[in-house]
Amino acid sequence: MRIGAYGTVHALISIAVFLAVMAFIFYPMLMEDADSFDRHNAREDVGQVQAAVEQDIDSMHALNEDWATWDDSFQFMADQHEEYIHTNLQNDTFINNGVNMILFVNKELEIVYDKKVDLQNQEEEDIRSSLISVVQKELRESGSERTFLTGSGPDAHYFSVQHILPSGGSGDFSGYLVMGKAVNDGYIETVSELFSFPIALRPGDGPPGTATAAEDADTIEATWTAENADGRSAFQLGVIKDRIYFSELSDTMNTMVFFMLALLLAYFALTYSQFKFLVERPITSLSEQLKHIRIHHLLSSRVSLKHRPARELKELEHSMNNMLERSEYAHLEVTHMAYTDHLTSLHNRHYVQETFSRFLEAHKNNTSVLFFDLDGFKRVNDSWGHRAGDELIRQAAARLSSLFTGPDAITARLGGDEFVAVTAVESREHLDSLLEEAVTFLNKQYYFDDKATFISASVGVSSFPEDGESFDVLLKHADTAMYEAKKNTAGRIVYYSDLSLNDNYQFSLAIRNDIMFALEKEEFHLEFQPIMEPGCENMEGAEALLRWRHPVYGSISPGTFIPFLEETGDIHQVGAWVIRSSLEEAQRWRKSGFPSIKLSFNVSKIQIQSLDYLMESLDSALADTSFPPHLLRAEITEDNIDYDPQMTIDFIKKLQKRGVKVALDDFGVGSSSLHSLRDLPIDLVKLDRSFVRHIPSTTFDTTLLTGIYRLIEELGLDVVTEGVENASQLEFVQQYSTSYVQGYYFSRPVPSLELIDFMKEKNKKDPSFIH
Repeated sequence: MRIGAYGTVHALISIAVFLAVMAFIFYPMLMEDADSFDRHNAREDVGQVQAAVEQDIDSMHALNEDWATWDDSFQFMADQHEEYIHTNLQNDTFINNGVNMILFVNKELEIVYDKKVDLQNQEEEDIRSSLISVVQKELRESGSERTFLTGSGPDAHYFSVQHILPSGGSGDFSGYLVMGKAVNDGYIETVSELFSFPIALRPGDGPPGTATAAEDADTIEATWTAENADGRSAFQLGVIKDRIYFSELSDTMNTMVFFMLALLLAYFALTYSQFKFLVERPITSLSEQLKHIRIHHLLSSRVSLKHRPARELKELEHSMNNMLERSEYAHLEVTHMAYTDHLTSLHNRHYVQETFSRFLEAHKNNTSVLFFDLDGFKRVNDSWGHRAGDELIRQAAARLSSLFTGPDAITARLGGDEFVAVTAVESREHLDSLLEEAVTFLNKQYYFDDKATFISASVGVSSFPEDGESFDVLLKHADTAMYEAKKNTAGRIVYYSDLSLNDNYQFSLAIRNDIMFALEKEEFHLEFQPIMEPGCENMEGAEALLRWRHPVYGSISPGTFIPFLEETGDIHQVGAWVIRSSLEEAQRWRKSGFPSIKLSFNVSKIQIQSLDYLMESLDSALADTSFPPHLLRAEITEDNIDYDPQMTIDFIKKLQKRGVKVALDDFGVGSSSLHSLRDLPIDLVKLDRSFVRHIPSTTFDTTLLTGIYRLIEELGLDVVTEGVENASQLEFVQQYSTSYVQGYYFSRPVPSLELIDFMKEKNKKDPSFIH
């Protein structure tokens, strides 16, 4: 009996080991994968809800734009004719367009007309004064054409603001057209009709964004919290989904565990001899085989018994193999989801990263990475919606996968409208031919329901090993080549190796990298060019000009490096340094006995985009240097006006409120010069050097310049003539105008100390300011 008991215990221990392997190795691994996939599905669903809400608000904004550029709306702001209200502002108009509120607001932010309709009850209701105050506050602070979300919880509303203009969208606007949409249960019910699952609306809770949380063992919830114009949480949308994969796998695993426990009970009925010779050894063998499978991750392997086992053990072997088969299937399914793009069924980036080394071993130096980007995809998305955009992506994916197929190619979607193909070809000529075929195929017409469109594709190419030896490096270089392809003309093919041999590209790359550290390394300095009074006897002021002395390339033209400052965003920090440094130099001039010399500095359109930072930098520099603001001039160009007219006007008004003058630089170069004189409250005009280049020898230029002088004089503006380089040009300017003069005839841009020597020669000192 002792021997039999020992054998029984030994057998039970073997079975317990097997169950422990199942419970602590396979079960957690598979359940974690299933939970991850359920969370991924929930996040995708709430992402679709977010996209539907944002698309609906974009549609309201487009509707508002159509109404705001309608002659009838423009006329209504002038006469408030009842016929317009009777014809266009009935309840049916609100219901058919899914809009709760329409407000007409004049330039003084007074409500000309307002109406609100409950879309569920189809009845008109009053607009709360607090809601109107919020709209007026947003118009007062911004006034731009945009959409915004205000309020929170049941008071959350989306608004669209458009300038009311005549048909054609040009001219002076007569006021604002505001359309609003309440975010309430009725609206969310309308959004829910687009999907096969319910959507819950709650007050905003927590930071804006998307989150996923397990509700219980059977369901999981994903939420999206929207952010209002004040940066607070406005409302929260929740999507509750069944944890399908988790539940199914849990049931399967529980069934298998239950079956194993049932078998275990059956084994207790076996006799000692049967247990010893027919159970213990086979189970130990199965356990060792399972251990081997676990250690070596051989989920495709199966267990087997060598001798003819009893029926029960054969069933156990069969059950274990069923369990392994299901584990293998679950593992393959999770792996497929992890390595496959759900929209196109192509591979994704993770798959290419995992398999690239094996592909490289098989094909060696014939491997190239092709980066495709669809030109015009955003136009399709914006015009026809995300469903059409998704269909275009699927069609493009099908075309690419039909070209790059077989063991010599991998095709994957990286995201958005970007694809990558890894291919092995024998020669550059063969690759050229293949790429031309791919671009031509992608450029063919695409169809969506009853619509059709054309798009093109830009391609960047990198090759192993000359452009990189890892997938990440090759992909980065192919991406760089693709962006070069998109720069000038869509539908181009660019090889990274061609870029690396291009001296201009290498120079630009070096400049782009080095300029980020130029301010820190004190490689920037300032030079100043004098501006002379009309009689040219005294210096009226000086323009501060930024210069860069590169340690390798020497002095680099501002026209070369300033665009890189704007591209990287470093223009804000460098611009603040220019303002402070030039004010410090101008104070030295004052202390040297020249207290009335004016200082001009240039402002980039990118700086004006961050208006608060720019004004804060200016205020700080003026306060620290005690420089008189009325002696300071900011120079802007027509590029600033074309980029954002309203923001430019706001910038000018903020400067003039501080006493700083504003000059329009390079006048006559842009396409809207006369509009600039009419629309901008500027103090001074600087004529571009091109006007004086051919005077007085060219009749057309002399006639044009004298006419411009008369026009600016009648407008009451001061004028500076730039580019005066010889005595005959100066004589003409003095004969036909009272213009200030700037140019090489007097001085090139010079350091501050040389400028002081120039002032000592031209101007009389004021002894009271000498320190």
